[in-house]
Amino acid sequence: MKNKLILTLILTAIVAQLGFGQTRLFTYNTGVDYTEGEWHSVDPVILGPSYIGIRLTCPDDGSASRFLVFDLGGRLHSAPYFVDNDRFSSEAERLRPEREKIRAGWGIRPDACVVLYSGKFIPKKRVMDLARAFRIVCERHPGKFHLLLAGEGPQRGALERDLSGLPVTFAGFLNQKEIPRAYAAADVMVMTSDWGETWGLSANEALASGVPVVLSDQCGCAEDLSNATAEAKVFPMGDVQRLVALLEDRRKEIADRGWSISQRRELMKVMRERFDAENTITTVRRLLD
Repeated sequence: MKNKLILTLILTAIVAQLGFGQTRLFTYNTGVDYTEGEWHSVDPVILGPSYIGIRLTCPDDGSASRFLVFDLGGRLHSAPYFVDNDRFSSEAERLRPEREKIRAGWGIRPDACVVLYSGKFIPKKRVMDLARAFRIVCERHPGKFHLLLAGEGPQRGALERDLSGLPVTFAGFLNQKEIPRAYAAADVMVMTSDWGETWGLSANEALASGVPVVLSDQCGCAEDLSNATAEAKVFPMGDVQRLVALLEDRRKEIADRGWSISQRRELMKVMRERFDAENTITTVRRLLD
């Protein structure tokens, strides 16, 4: 897997060096709107005599949501972001027997529905939306939820104030070696970000770990992941009440039917088949031949 990642980075670097200039052309959020806007830009690149590629970027942090290629016949080739699915899946399998111990270490009740947030506490992540939604579900369902926050940032103080008195664990920043424990403890992962979230790789990580996700419709990954699996739910950015409803649905699903090992593994399989390094490598290799 490491060699695959290195090869992809090398090929991507080669493609980037072939680029000619940057032109602010249109907004790209979830693949639906191609309208003029200020927060996204496009890098045209030449991929041989028959292909023209575009790298979609967000100027606030320079990150790219995806690489798209149009051939001369008008066909579109997509290479969505990916993570090391095998590593996250294998870690999920390894940690599954320790789930209750891990949860207990973070002060989580065995029967609680654990809502995970993994990311920085900064405005574009809109984590305060999650805080408001979590207070509502706790008021409606006392003792049934627990919020696990894996991250740090300038909004931590505001979160501590807004979540005071609720079942919440601030786990701090968890690196790539530590984060699988959070996924092992979680029942659902939430991403509330605005359009600055050009993809959102923690959603890939969660799904590859067998954990369903709830995503703002402005996250770059929202359309692709929700089209790939019913376990990626989408809500309108900022719609706290819709987020509340989706969290309640998830808790009810667990209470009524549970979440089996086979369901987790099916979700892992989807990520391996649809959002894996091999898919990106195959696309780039084919276009560079």
